[in-house]
Amino acid sequence: MQVGRFPSGEDTCRTPACYWVPTENAELRARGDRVPYPQRIAEGHITASSGNAIDYSFVHHGLIEVSKLYKLKELESDPWNATHSPASSTRRMGSRRL
Repeated sequence: MQVGRFPSGEDTCRTPACYWVPTENAELRARGDRVPYPQRIAEGHITASSGNAIDYSFVHHGLIEVSKLYKLKELESDPWNATHSPASSTRRMGSRRL
């Protein structure tokens, strides 16, 4: 999961979250986590990356696309197993964490 902080007014920010799940184990994760990942993927709420593990280059590319739409102020992520994010993505995008 990545959460971006985007200014939406003088003193307010929007914080939309982006979620990625590996395609090959979305169904298994859905049963274990009791979260309807395949349904959320079909609805467009979660982005599926190919394979059975998160492809961090795919996530990085998605974050670059989001940063083209919004003035990115801050990037946060779930620290569990976040070996490639947010620090590397933040560095590559030329942004800094506030």
